[in-house]
Amino acid sequence: EFCPVEHRPTVHVLSASHVLSPYRYLDNYYRNQRGWLSAVKQEHCVYALEIIDSKNIHEPLAKFALNPYPIHHPESDMGIIHLKDEAAALKQMEKLGVQVLNLRNSEHQFEKNQAVKFDGFEIALPDGSDKGHVLAETSSTIKQQGQANAKGKKTDSTKFDWDDDEDDDDYEDNQLSEQDMTDDVRVFVPYSVTGNLIYNSAERVLASTDVPLPDGLCGGPVIDSEGKVAGIVEGIVPKDHADERLAGAAAFIPAAAIAQFLSAAEMRMLEQIFPESLFAKVTKIKNGEYNNDDKTMSLKNMAPDQQMQEMMHHIQKTLSPEDAENFMQEIQREKGQVMKLLQEGKTDDVSE
Repeated sequence: EFCPVEHRPTVHVLSASHVLSPYRYLDNYYRNQRGWLSAVKQEHCVYALEIIDSKNIHEPLAKFALNPYPIHHPESDMGIIHLKDEAAALKQMEKLGVQVLNLRNSEHQFEKNQAVKFDGFEIALPDGSDKGHVLAETSSTIKQQGQANAKGKKTDSTKFDWDDDEDDDDYEDNQLSEQDMTDDVRVFVPYSVTGNLIYNSAERVLASTDVPLPDGLCGGPVIDSEGKVAGIVEGIVPKDHADERLAGAAAFIPAAAIAQFLSAAEMRMLEQIFPESLFAKVTKIKNGEYNNDDKTMSLKNMAPDQQMQEMMHHIQKTLSPEDAENFMQEIQREKGQVMKLLQEGKTDDVSE
């Protein structure tokens, strides 16, 4: 909100890190895929977002270019990437009936046996064969990883993995076979299944499904009963897990962890956009403080109107007249969006 909309994304394309940068996660892929993956670098990657009609899976309705700069969570298997021409892409998506999804409110707690829907695309060959492969297992760290981040611990944006041109794979065989270089002719078949929650932690939620999730769903959304994103698919619990109740269960990263990641990622992007001195001041304002005449003032005890007046006064002193005007226009635009949501009764969307 402190950066004019023309200089920042308004939506994130969220996925699994091993989908965005598969060459960094060789263990997640079949052995016959690792040869060519080990030769890939970030400079070789081109990204696009396809809109697929379930009635014709062989030809996408539209294809939108993405910037080749994924941002990865430092510990969890998730990352974000962004549309190149966002305004035009979102306008076209709206015409196609594509809905931009919102995260579930982090304050809403998950309940045991709560139903969620896994949405995505199963990978198959053009004739519909070769289906039935299951997702990569989440490894044996099902209990250990739950201790990686204590609940409420902030994501450290300084540890974010920004893909660059560095070759950081350790795979020994970099020779590509003729089979490796064959064009990928696989298709994506719409897939949707309901699961019920059986395990919940701050970093991972597990849900039982009738059959293990198929290959292709990693990074896809997990939808709650209100149509909100409850998480993104991470993989499945090993089918030979000692606890039969968990074996083969779907694993997903919960919305609260995603929200924390997005907040830190947005702060990191803001840091790259703004000059260092201005970024420091914006950080103070977002924390409810600003410096006025060398005295640190708190906004927390002020009335909302007074908070806005004080913040605007400080911003106008900091920014150039043109940038201050752009900032004010952005505030008014977002204020209009909030008022529209309130009129429509979408209070959860306002809180997000």
